Amino acid sequence: MKKLAAIILLIIFTLTPLMQTLATDESVSISIESATKTALETSKQLVINDFEIKVKESALKDAKDNIGKQNRYTTWRELLDNRIKEEVKPLEAEVDLTVAKRNKEADATNIKISIYNSILQYILIQKELEAEQKKLSIYQEKLNILNTQFKSGKIAESDLLDSQYDIESRKVTVGNIELKLQFAGIEIKKLLGLPMNDTPLSIVDELLPAALESISVDTLLEKVLKNDTGIYQGENSVIFKTKILEFTKEHFKEGETIYEQNSKSLELAKANLADIRLKVETELKNKYNYLLNAKDRLDLSEKYLNLVKKKLKNAETKFKNGVISKTALLNQQEALINAEYQRYSAVYDYNIKSFEFTSIYGK
Repeated sequence: MKKLAAIILLIIFTLTPLMQTLATDESVSISIESATKTALETSKQLVINDFEIKVKESALKDAKDNIGKQNRYTTWRELLDNRIKEEVKPLEAEVDLTVAKRNKEADATNIKISIYNSILQYILIQKELEAEQKKLSIYQEKLNILNTQFKSGKIAESDLLDSQYDIESRKVTVGNIELKLQFAGIEIKKLLGLPMNDTPLSIVDELLPAALESISVDTLLEKVLKNDTGIYQGENSVIFKTKILEFTKEHFKEGETIYEQNSKSLELAKANLADIRLKVETELKNKYNYLLNAKDRLDLSEKYLNLVKKKLKNAETKFKNGVISKTALLNQQEALINAEYQRYSAVYDYNIKSFEFTSIYGK
């Protein structure tokens, strides 16, 4: 029995490094859809939201249960406090519960945005790495050309050294991007609760431009002003403080401390509501303008990419006919790589702004 246990342990110790190696070499396949589903299912924040909802439900129940159970009053102030507890506190508790539920929805939306942003950033870094690796190959070709020219005495040694330095610099750049990609992968694993190992990620989604649907800002703003949680809280605060002031007027006069306090409280609530409305309206219009600017940048990047492609095609024809040098052709190929990456960057920026806008405000 002891021999069998020893053999099993030996097999385990022998296979463990191999299993670790296989786990490292294999990649974890992830899509935005699957990652979002996992993040929502494992979110600690949403668990906290559920707990807060239960607390607010309990508070609402208590507030309703206390109706008709207020203490006898001996002063007008005690009567006012009783009426507030009877007629305002239950309404406040209902609003607090609604806000807690809306906060959960908002946090879920933020999780979706965070996952979307993280995965698209990972894809963009991959594109950046691919671009720099391609440019490194081009610089190596240029160095080979310079080596030939140097051997034939056509260039000075300093020109050759400059090219060698450029290549070493490019290698450092590639290494930095690889590190950046690794950190981006770790961030995604954190969001999804995956093991923090060296296993690479395989993203199945592609970096393609999202469709821009027709949006009426005025119609959307009207909808947002009706549904915004901050405005909802502000409007109800005004309603509640108006009720309290009405109750106050029944037994107190202007100039009395409680009257002035409740009157001032109502005015502050109205001012706060106006500020919230203005902030919501400004943020929506700003985000929409940012989205339109990102779309313009995307359109320009596509036009520029097409232009560079045409230039490369012309350069290839000229090179075949002996009109331009190999170095000139390589320069044009590098220009295409840069233009392709610029377009990917524009797609990323536009998609991020589009997804955030539609997730927060709807379509």
